[in-house]
Amino acid sequence: MESFWLAERWRREGKKDILDLGCGLGRHSVLFASYGFNVSGMDISAEAVERAGKWASDEGLVIDFRTGDMLSLPYKDESLDCVYCRNVINHTDTAGLYRAVGEVFRVLRPGGEVYLTLASKDNDRYICGRRRIDDNTFLCDEEGPEYDVPHVFVDHDDVRRLFSAFEFISERHIGEFQEDSVKTGGGMKSTFHYHILARRPG
Repeated sequence: MESFWLAERWRREGKKDILDLGCGLGRHSVLFASYGFNVSGMDISAEAVERAGKWASDEGLVIDFRTGDMLSLPYKDESLDCVYCRNVINHTDTAGLYRAVGEVFRVLRPGGEVYLTLASKDNDRYICGRRRIDDNTFLCDEEGPEYDVPHVFVDHDDVRRLFSAFEFISERHIGEFQEDSVKTGGGMKSTFHYHILARRPG
């Protein structure tokens, strides 16, 4: 996975302080800590943060886990070298997405890097059967853990606007295809995401 590649990249570059934004149960936080980074893990779920902290403790790792909101990160300006955020930052609306990216910019040191993923408008799930919040945002209407959770979808131009203050290192548009026999009668379901690696100038 990209997390191993990033850990190697950031260690070679001498990065030290990493935020796992939307850390969930802590699998990426634990990975980065095992590489010797100073890791902070933040999630909106107190239960997830508690479980992640227990896992880290069981592994003998010291990780600063916190409960918080990506729209107002509980970190000082220019206090982090890297931010890792996979399949999290699009769970807001369009205005919230811009605010969250702005928060990432704020907490990164000059020369710091962010890796994150964004849901693409090429997704089968974009618009179809959903309740609209704004032009890019829809509430999930599928039963399961993401029911009623907002999802923002972007295209290439949206990505470039979102990260206009950053320097792009890479932008990949990756599609995954899975059989979805229940919903498509044996057809394929597509899931596309943008994978962004960008740097704060300086």
